[in-house]
Amino acid sequence: STLFPYTTLFRSPYSIPPLGNLQRLNGRADVATMRVPTYSVVYLLFNQRDRADRTAPHPILSDPEVRRALTLATDRATIVQAVYGGYAEIASAPISLASWVRTAMPPQVPFDTAEARRVLASRGWTDHDGDGVLDKDGRPLALSLNYPTNSAPRTAVGAIVQQQWKRLGVRVDLAGTEGATWGDRRRRGDFDVDISSATQDPSPSGLVQSWSCAGFTASNVGYYCNPQVDTLIARARRATGDSRSAWGQVIWRSEERRVGKECRSR
Repeated sequence: STLFPYTTLFRSPYSIPPLGNLQRLNGRADVATMRVPTYSVVYLLFNQRDRADRTAPHPILSDPEVRRALTLATDRATIVQAVYGGYAEIASAPISLASWVRTAMPPQVPFDTAEARRVLASRGWTDHDGDGVLDKDGRPLALSLNYPTNSAPRTAVGAIVQQQWKRLGVRVDLAGTEGATWGDRRRRGDFDVDISSATQDPSPSGLVQSWSCAGFTASNVGYYCNPQVDTLIARARRATGDSRSAWGQVIWRSEERRVGKECRSR
């Protein structure tokens, strides 16, 4: 979801224990619960490199129009309500609720399955053999979804995304594993789409770690790289005084990639 063109970001959450626990606590007279915004975000991370050859582009997800179609086909409102109740909000960029630049977020990409189908068809993805799965040049539109099974929310998100994308004609193979194995796969780039989460730094400068070309040596395991965004990040980090406008340019330029207005992956 959720989720930048190179990712689908679908929510900026509060710190959320399992909803069943909250319901039990809310029923106790000696306990009061509070909603406190955090620096956490959860998102679907699209891998832009071939999981079998990290020097090659991903055979499906390197196309920004395919990523845009998957974003359009993700009903983030349903995910947020079903999994997190009233304790999360949809986000249109990787900016948390507690961040001081959250007001710079661009409009959300709407949920529009019909438009998603049109976009995929324009890129040559149609169901040639009638098996319910789109294909192109003999390759089915099949993706694995990586997530940690010890996370009940992310496990639930995976099942919902699988059903939503199935309606689009995408076969999603759920590849949930225990935490250590999931993390190892993610670090090695051995995934197509990953249900990721991050606790951000209070300063937006932390975006360098996951959303810049320099982040290849850090946590940018999806290999998103846009030199123009890197230039804007460097300018925003040097800004003095109120730098919200400068960071807003970073966020908006990054988001252009998700809606298919530009593409570069190196």
